[in-house]
Amino acid sequence: MANEFQKLLLAAYPNQDMLNFDPTDERQVEDAVREGSTGDTLFDFLWKELADHSGDEVEHVLKSLDQAARDIQAVREAVVAAFDAPRAPSA
Repeated sequence: MANEFQKLLLAAYPNQDMLNFDPTDERQVEDAVREGSTGDTLFDFLWKELADHSGDEVEHVLKSLDQAARDIQAVREAVVAAFDAPRAPSA
């Protein structure tokens, strides 16, 4: 079953209604991630990243999430540079 970090993910993740599972059914969520059928690879990544942590690992989880955000930003900046795209994030 979901740990407390995964439950926070389920509560906080935007556009849950567009995911291919019922976010209130932890078994269904786990099955969808395992089968690769969530329809959202970022959600899959976050679910797996948070899977093996407990409440006493908040600092480690925050460092992992911060690193993932930096990695995404680095890729975004590369796309902007390569395609001379607007630098400001679109709303």
